[in-house]
Amino acid sequence: MAQLPKSFERRPSVLLSVVCYLLWFVLSGAILWLVFQVRGLLVAGMMWLRFNPWAVRAFDRWGIFLLGMIALVAIFWLEGYLRSGVEQGRFWPRAGWFVLIFGAVAALALAGEWLI
Repeated sequence: MAQLPKSFERRPSVLLSVVCYLLWFVLSGAILWLVFQVRGLLVAGMMWLRFNPWAVRAFDRWGIFLLGMIALVAIFWLEGYLRSGVEQGRFWPRAGWFVLIFGAVAALALAGEWLI
């Protein structure tokens, strides 16, 4: 009997690919939510430290732009990271690590908001 090529042995299932993109979509929304949380935390911290109101406003305007650009890069990186995990058969560990790290950063942001 003929052997299948190695490329057929590791073909990802369609269902796993759909799960990958659904998780990516949900995590992309969560990343955008985190951007607004961090922005609010930084602005509130600057106001609590009694920064000049003009500086706070300037940071608010430029901060949302810079944080948005960082989020955009993170979203595209996440898509490639999860998709390559599907192809390599390591989707679930990769998704778990990203969710764990994201949860820790979100918890820190929410704790900082609660403290200020």
